[in-house]
Amino acid sequence: MRKAYIGIVPLAVGKKFSESHGEGGVLVKEVDPGSPAARAGIRFGDVILALDEVPVASPAEFVSILETYTQGDKARLQVLRGMDTREMTVKLHEPPKDYGLRYGARVFGLVVKESRQGAMVGKVIPGSGAAQAGIRAGDLVVEVAGERIKEIADFARIIEARMGQEPLRFLIVRDKRGYYVNLP
Repeated sequence: MRKAYIGIVPLAVGKKFSESHGEGGVLVKEVDPGSPAARAGIRFGDVILALDEVPVASPAEFVSILETYTQGDKARLQVLRGMDTREMTVKLHEPPKDYGLRYGARVFGLVVKESRQGAMVGKVIPGSGAAQAGIRAGDLVVEVAGERIKEIADFARIIEARMGQEPLRFLIVRDKRGYYVNLP
């Protein structure tokens, strides 16, 4: 069974936020249209402070706690919007089939396609971490976070399993030469 899906791209809050609020949290960088988070009213810029009364200090911690839920569960979020704290309930669902690939494009800037050699970069999103690292269309992604990539399904699975754990280390091969980059 695939893990439960909430439909946000989590981002760490800044140091100044943590210092001024005395707590961590997860900044909502993006909300997938039609996702459980969107239906619950979560918006870009909200800060998730707790999940079912368990405080969250980082995106990795948020994702780790979320992994204890199954599809169909309801989760209560404590959310800071502006200066107001509110409770929101989200009914979790199964992730969309291509979620790992979409997440890889949105967060890292890599649009990956299948090729005979494996997972090939089909497009690099301008201004993304991948673009800044010099990754180009035609490069091969052969490893992510220490796991070997043989096909696009491996890429999608690994990205999905590590949502919120940025930066991730990618092994990129171009012209039979490999180099590591941390993205984003």
